[in-house]
Amino acid sequence: MPKSVPLAVALGLSVALNLYLLSVRDHPASTVSSPPPERLVERENASTVKLKTAASDDAPRKPTPMPTAAAPDASTRAPNCDDQLSLARAQVAVLRSQLDDHLSLSEKFDRGSLDATTERRLRPHLERLLNADAGISTWNLECRNQICKVHVVTSGKSTEWMRWVHGDKDVQRMVHGYQGLGGTASQSPATGEILTADDDWMQIRDEDEMKESTR
Repeated sequence: MPKSVPLAVALGLSVALNLYLLSVRDHPASTVSSPPPERLVERENASTVKLKTAASDDAPRKPTPMPTAAAPDASTRAPNCDDQLSLARAQVAVLRSQLDDHLSLSEKFDRGSLDATTERRLRPHLERLLNADAGISTWNLECRNQICKVHVVTSGKSTEWMRWVHGDKDVQRMVHGYQGLGGTASQSPATGEILTADDDWMQIRDEDEMKESTR
């Protein structure tokens, strides 16, 4: 056999091998990569959670009890109408008392209501004093809430009656405050006589105060 035949065979094999390697390099085989183990665990856990959720959805649910509202404390309850009315009356009484401290006797008299009991107590003393004065034409007495107003009409400008009333011991025990207003002159249409009208307000003690003052 000639020596050139083995060389030709070796050369052919070498060329064939080189062509194969070039083919493999230019077109690599596509291989399917398997997911890492961690991903498999995550998918398994997710599937398990879905299954558990589906199972829990199918199970009968128990009704959730509604929370019960606690009864309001007595200190936080809104006051009822009676409480509000009592509070309003107390506030009015306080305001009225404060207002009375700044009012004169004549203003208190105008705001008061008729007081027949006090009038019956004072009238006998005034009748004893005023009916004895010949200079007094007319007089009138009216009492409201323990404040009495004496209206006296005299001939001329006589104020003697006021001195008699204020100086009487029985009247002094009953009265603890005076306010006088006088000097209003007028003429009598019947006789043409000049008349003078005087007003006197007196704060009268109640009977309990008089008993305490005599002890």
